[in-house]
Amino acid sequence: MRAVDSHYHLYIIATNSDDLVDLQLISLQAEANRMQVNAEHYTRAEQLLSDVGLVLGELDVSYSEPLAEVRGLRKSVSIEFNEVAEGVLRQQQILADISTRLAKPYEDGLMELRNEANKWLDSGMSRTGRDRQEDFNDAMRLFRATISNPIGNQDYVVWFNIGWLQWKHEKNLAEATESFYRASRLSSAEADLYHLESLRHLAYMKYLLGDLQGAYETQTALKALDQSHLTLFDAARYASRTGRADESLELLETCIKMRPGTIISMFAEYDFRS
Repeated sequence: MRAVDSHYHLYIIATNSDDLVDLQLISLQAEANRMQVNAEHYTRAEQLLSDVGLVLGELDVSYSEPLAEVRGLRKSVSIEFNEVAEGVLRQQQILADISTRLAKPYEDGLMELRNEANKWLDSGMSRTGRDRQEDFNDAMRLFRATISNPIGNQDYVVWFNIGWLQWKHEKNLAEATESFYRASRLSSAEADLYHLESLRHLAYMKYLLGDLQGAYETQTALKALDQSHLTLFDAARYASRTGRADESLELLETCIKMRPGTIISMFAEYDFRS
């Protein structure tokens, strides 16, 4: 699972940094296991390690022993995971503040619709099975009612949430792509965190639909605004998938310097196979 698959969900439901750290540790272990399984596919593994110029005093890189690498990275990974967890909680508050600001022009009836939609979205993200499905159905119905109003139709947070539900709940990538595009267009003047997330998700929808060049171009636009690890890692991914090997390697080098644990993720990913 890629980070973009779950991080908005985490923004909404996260309550403490310890749980987020534990989740990242589980994810890293899974990636290390995939790295071992995928080892035979990396014909340029040693060249990649050389090209990125990985110099970490605590890590003696052994491509053939990924689980040992996880152990070797324990100290660096612990630090970086705590930083990521704290960042998620900060961004959670930023997203909430943006949503509150955009709701100010709403009249009481429309505000109630939007609040109810958000309530059922949040509830669905915290539940499973039929309860989750019914919560998401209610959230989508109320979000659609919100955008039927001219003011609600300009609310990019609502459009982003519609796109997320079309992707995760309705499994409709084409419609999700359009909703994320609308969210990115409406938020372009603000260039806030929702704008960045809209571009990130729009690039991913294009990737899932097989439009690799479109994904690369959208991610490049995002990279011009945001230099976070998540953005640069996915930029490296799309560069790799569109045949831009040198650009991909340069971005991976930057990512590894930012977070040493990237070395595990890199070799666990199909998109970086040569």
